Amino acid sequence: MIAVGQSFMNAIRETSPSSIEATLRDWLPWMIVASVPGVFNLAVAVRELEERCKFLPFFEPYKNPGVWLWAIVQFTFPAAVFWLTVFLPERPPITLKLVSWAIAFGLTFVTLLNARTEIGSRTYHFKSLYAYFIGIAYEIIADSQTRRAAAFWTDVEDALSASPDLNEGLDYLENYFASDISLTVQEADSYRDRLAQARTKTSKDEQAKATKTLIKEVRRQDLSYVLLRFEGIESLVDKYFSSPMHRKRS
Repeated sequence: MIAVGQSFMNAIRETSPSSIEATLRDWLPWMIVASVPGVFNLAVAVRELEERCKFLPFFEPYKNPGVWLWAIVQFTFPAAVFWLTVFLPERPPITLKLVSWAIAFGLTFVTLLNARTEIGSRTYHFKSLYAYFIGIAYEIIADSQTRRAAAFWTDVEDALSASPDLNEGLDYLENYFASDISLTVQEADSYRDRLAQARTKTSKDEQAKATKTLIKEVRRQDLSYVLLRFEGIESLVDKYFSSPMHRKRS
């Protein structure tokens, strides 16, 4: 692996500081091609990150160092593996076939990790190393979010149990999900069924728990507005959402 990239590193080392910029400019087309898999893999992986973190009400991705580490890994791993696999340091002709391969490599990178990667005469397994760094990223995210998220959802369930009437909030949730054009027909039907089940719960605690699971599906930026639709939840919103904008029932 080291030998494959040696020509590029030697080109950098052997040039004077004044010509480094020119050298990088010469390599720029191949560096751009190498970045293509990283960009496409990152775009695909964002969906997984959003899904895994959807229940974290105070998650701010751009302020979390774990997310930045996660993004670096998602970008650099496919870019580096593609660079070495295709022998880009040898500057192959940049053709439509090469660019298409780079795009496909990025879109299917996670699947390709399950296979062995051959570089020259050697075979490498990158999956464990990739998973290790991704695991560290998620650990950093969890360290900053888990305790507060658990406290919040516990307080939400307690507040819903103490609410005299959940019907107004459930009516709003029904309209909320019905208005979400991103949902498939199956997803919309599922929410409708879950709302109907929540309404028929005879136990107050069970109804609160079922309602909480539905509220967890609300977009993070809409969470405080949805909570305010439930009677008796104002103090909880004041506790966790200090901005005056969160008090608007709109």
